[in-house]
Parts: sequence; structure tokens; C-alpha cells
Amino acid sequence: MEFWELTRNGGDGWAVEELPGDCGYNSGKDKVTRFFATSFELCLKKQVVDLLAEGFSPEDLNAQPAVTVKDYYSRAVSSGCVYMLTVHLLDNKKKVIKEFKPEPVTLNTDRDDMSWRQVSHTFSDYGPGLRFISFEHGGNDTKCWKGHYGVRVTGSSVTIKTTKATPARNLLKNINGNANVGAHATAGLGHTEKTGRVTAFDVGAEGLINCLDNFDRPGKAFTKGIYEDTTVYAYDGLSGKTGERVPKAGALAEAGVGLAKAEWSFFDAEAKGPNASAEASASVFALGAMARAEVGSVSANAGPFGAKLGLGFNTGVSAGVDGVEVKLLGTGIKLGPSPSISVLGSEVSCSIL
Repeated sequence: MEFWELTRNGGDGWAVEELPGDCGYNSGKDKVTRFFATSFELCLKKQVVDLLAEGFSPEDLNAQPAVTVKDYYSRAVSSGCVYMLTVHLLDNKKKVIKEFKPEPVTLNTDRDDMSWRQVSHTFSDYGPGLRFISFEHGGNDTKCWKGHYGVRVTGSSVTIKTTKATPARNLLKNINGNANVGAHATAGLGHTEKTGRVTAFDVGAEGLINCLDNFDRPGKAFTKGIYEDTTVYAYDGLSGKTGERVPKAGALAEAGVGLAKAEWSFFDAEAKGPNASAEASASVFALGAMARAEVGSVSANAGPFGAKLGLGFNTGVSAGVDGVEVKLLGTGIKLGPSPSISVLGSEVSCSIL
């Protein structure tokens, strides 16, 4: 949910899911691969765009350029839903200059299919003084089912057409939940673990599998300040998409202060401040659960080579093609083709493969 303010997070809250998902339809936009799903109580999220910070001059904005907003919404396969949208043009004190707030739309299972619907509106002749744009959307399901069976939204956009020759660009960020994709991926042939004063490195079968799973991952870089994120995933291994070639399922929750990451194919580099996470996962190659806490860490992976330095207190157990691992507060042992011993986060390892 990076860049979004969750103004309402009712029921089981917001979730991010893969297209086409249970609606069965792609959005029709090539770059849109995920959507946001709401729950059984009202879920709303908002972005406020600072137009001066986006590079528009007061002169540009006082000329009342056309402002176009678009959004896409759909329903789940088994439930009806309610969709809501509110867009405000705001002055420098964030007072409303103009509003677009269509009536809530209800989609029913007996009359409405699950295709994606577009709502669009263009503001004009709204007067001088525009400095911010507030975009808020969301809704809920109509059957009060636990989970995420409410309205789905994706591909949102806010564009401004000025007299300049530069093409209009989407001013909204993270329009379909892709901002954090790859944040939890382990890349490269090497499997690196928490280290304190000692840098550990091993090469094993799990790393090879991850490399095959992510060899065509596109390049991306991002940073975060204070962050939190939850991810639930399940892949059957049949899609052929990046990160989905190996059958697997799991859930991950994490929070921290300060995160910077860059990634491309099976190369990545990452730096974290204080952070904590918990994950349970299963695939055809491994099964495990692990809780992690770090004071801070830096890491890098490049194909079969990887390194990590930090101070942490991992606790959990896992078993897979790379062996069996048990840790308690950063101290533990791993048995298998790539054995290692960890003491309070410092680790030494020996790769047999």
C-alpha cells in the first residue's frame, strides 16, 4: 500500500492480488498486473498529489489546464460489491475548488459480469489556484463475507494536459499494488543468511531454483521511510511468469524503518534499518516458518555470489532441498548440502554443492 493513505480499512482490510484473479478478466492495460481488493466493511484509500512538487508552475496551474481522472473497478466471482470514487481539486490551503463524486455503483452477481469497468472525468473551467489533487476510491462487498470479496480497483490515473509539449503523465503512484513486488524475493544461486561480524555465503539448490524463477525479472529501484507490508501468494507453477515458475504458497508480514533496494534479473542489493518480519511458506522444494528481527543490515546478490552483514535474531525452522535449519534468537544450525552454524546472528558456513 505504499503511497496510499488508508482512510478506511474495514473488515479484513485492503489486499493486493494478481490479475486476472477471481474476476477472470485482465484490465486491458499491459502494465497493470495486479489489483487492490476490498473487504466486507468499507475500505477507502487516498493519494494527495502536490502539483508544485510534481514540477508544475503556478502559472501552468492558474491557466486551468484540463485535469483527467480515470479508474477501473470490478467485482469478485461470487459476491456483489459497492464502488466509490471522490476526487477533489484543492488550493494551496487544501480547500476544495472542485469536486467529482459520482453516486456509488453497486455490481450484482445476477446482472453484472466481472469485466473491468472504467470511470472517467475531466475537470475544466474550475478557476485559478489549483495546487493539490485528492484522489480517493474503494468500497466493500454486499454479502459481508470474511476475506476480500469487495470491489476490486486498479489502473487509476490523474493526468494534467498543459500547453507545454511534454506528454501528460500519470501523477498517481502505485496504481495497482506493484510498488512492493520483488521486495521479498531471494535472488541468485547463493543463499545468504543473517550475519553479525562475519559474512556468510553458500551456494545450493535453493539458490539455483530462485535463479530460474527470476532470471527475467525487470530492473527496478525503490526506497521507503517507515514501512509496513503484508503479502499472501499462491502460484501453481504453470503461468511461466517471473517469480511464479515454481509451485509455492505463503504469507509474509514485515515492518521497519528505512529500506532501499535495487534489483534486476538475479542481481539485487538491499539496505535496511531496524526491521522485523514473519513468514510461513511452502513449495515443492521447501517448507518452513521463520520470524526475523534485525537492528540493521546490508546485502547484495549477483548470480551465485551473495553477502550480508548485520545484527539479527532470527527464530524458526525450515526444511527443503538445501537441508534442515533451526534457529532461536539468531543461534542455530543448518544440516544438509550447505551446512552452517550461527551464534547470535554471526554465521559461518560451508558449501558442499
